[in-house]
This record gives sequence, C-alpha cells and structure tokens, in this order.
Amino acid sequence: MLQRIIPVIFASSAVLFGGAVINDKSKSEGVISEEVLIENDVQQAGVGKTKSEEELIKQKKEAQLIEEKKIEDERKAKEELQIKNERLEREKEEAAAKAKVIEEAAEAERKARADADAARLAEQKRLENIVEQQRIERGRQVELERQRKAQQRPGYSCNCSKTCPNMNSCEEAYFQLNTCGCSVRDGDDDGVPCENIC
Repeated sequence: MLQRIIPVIFASSAVLFGGAVINDKSKSEGVISEEVLIENDVQQAGVGKTKSEEELIKQKKEAQLIEEKKIEDERKAKEELQIKNERLEREKEEAAAKAKVIEEAAEAERKARADADAARLAEQKRLENIVEQQRIERGRQVELERQRKAQQRPGYSCNCSKTCPNMNSCEEAYFQLNTCGCSVRDGDDDGVPCENIC
C-alpha cells in the first residue's frame, strides 16, 4: 500500500474524523497513521453498504406492495366479473322463464280458440243437419199431402210430363200444378196453369 501521511493540526486532544478518533499521540505527531486511514475507509464503506442495503430493502418492499396491490386489483376484477356474469346468467334465466310463460299462455290461448272454433263448427253443422232434416220432412209431408189430394180426385193422376194441350180441363191443369207440383204448367209463374185453357 502507498504510504499516506496527512498533516493535521488539532485544536483538542480528541477529534472525530469520519467516525475515527485521533488520539493524543497522533496529534502530537501531527499525522494520521495508515491504520487509522484504513479503519476510516472501512467504516465509510460499511456506512455506504448499509445505506445500499436499506435502499434495496426499501425498493423490495415497494415492489412487493405494488405486486400485492396488483394481485388484489386482479382479485377484485375477477370477483366483479364473476358477479356480473352471475347477474347476466340470472337475467338470462329470468328472461327464458318469462318467455316460456308467455309462450305457454299463447299456446293455451291458441288451443282455446281452436276448441271454440271446433265447437262453433260442430254447432253450425248440427243446426245445418236439423235444417236439412226439417226440409226433408217438409218435402215428405208435401209429397204425402199431394198423394192424399190425388187420391181424393180419382179422375186425375199426377203426370208432370202431360202438356197443356193434353189436359182435359182447366181443373186438371190446376190439379197438376197445385196437387202434383208440376210447376212447368205455369210458365209465367202467376199461379194460373195452362192459360190457353184457363
């Protein structure tokens, strides 16, 4: 090592120099020995090292806090996303249930309308059948009445193919029209048959 000699003038018997104490002997000699300087350098290096370690620890703590905050933020974000997804799922299920209820109500209404239409058609058919039966019955009664009237006049017989020139009398023409229902004998539909003889 290089010999380092530093002249120093001291005002007191003991003075601190960078954490090192200079004794009276050094003062009297007016120099700081190499050993004192080395010790001083070591102490200064230790102080610097301690400061670097403290700074490193501080940085590590700050980095750890930042990482913990990041993890916490991510956790909160995941929780919020999960809550949002659960809410959306519930809303979806509620919408599906509501749509199902509406569809079931619509289906019930369609079925009710179809049943009502079927019942109305059945009633209409029944009434039509009644009307048809009544018409048939009236026709049968009319035919029976004609036959009865025809039997009351043995001199005449129903023959709608018999034309007016072949009628023996106006009375026979009326018999064919009113009793036998031969409407062809009343061409102008005025109730008078075979107008050439009536």
